[in-house]
Amino acid sequence: MTPNLFISREIDQDSPFLDLEVNIYAASQIQVTFNSEKINMTEFNWIFFSSKNGVQWALNQNMKLEATKVGAIGKPTAKFLEQNGIAVHFCGKDDQPVEEISIAFNSIVGENEKVLFPLSSISKKSVLKHFKRPYSEIEAYKTVLDPILFDVTFDYLVFTSPSNFEGFFSANSVSPEAKVIAIGETTKREIQKYLNIPIFMPEEKTEKAIYALLKNLIPSSDSDQ
Repeated sequence: MTPNLFISREIDQDSPFLDLEVNIYAASQIQVTFNSEKINMTEFNWIFFSSKNGVQWALNQNMKLEATKVGAIGKPTAKFLEQNGIAVHFCGKDDQPVEEISIAFNSIVGENEKVLFPLSSISKKSVLKHFKRPYSEIEAYKTVLDPILFDVTFDYLVFTSPSNFEGFFSANSVSPEAKVIAIGETTKREIQKYLNIPIFMPEEKTEKAIYALLKNLIPSSDSDQ
């Protein structure tokens, strides 16, 4: 029987996941609405994006960032910035915990420089916990759980954020035999509050790294059946 894979975000037609011998169910478990409040960026030296949604908020605002230094939580967010013509001056390493990224970012921000953090309405604010420079935060977008009830049992599950896991788990169960992948330490910690099973993490937060991890997990699981 072909195994079932759930991914908590939509995938493109050229996604490497489509090469896996699985039935793929790819769907976000949240809805996002963007804040339309205008921000005067002249008082900020930096803006730090912790998600693609934060970047999309800035794009929706037609925000001029030429005179502002830009930070990104990791490669996927940095890539999205660069694809939209925005230079990235700091990028966290995808194999680092968020706390270490916060410390690294703090170390390159000047004592008198001020940072703007666009955040979700349900952000865990993990980056801010070790950040000591002057900053302001703004609720750039609201995140609302929007779970989908599935009528299949998943053998493999990939959760891209804590809120996507919360949305999925509010309507669905996870088999004790399932292989669960978390994208980032914050997502892993959220899952571990509810599931007492091993949680896997890719070496990076990129689709390529997630695919490589799945490629390793799927054959080993099939051979046990």
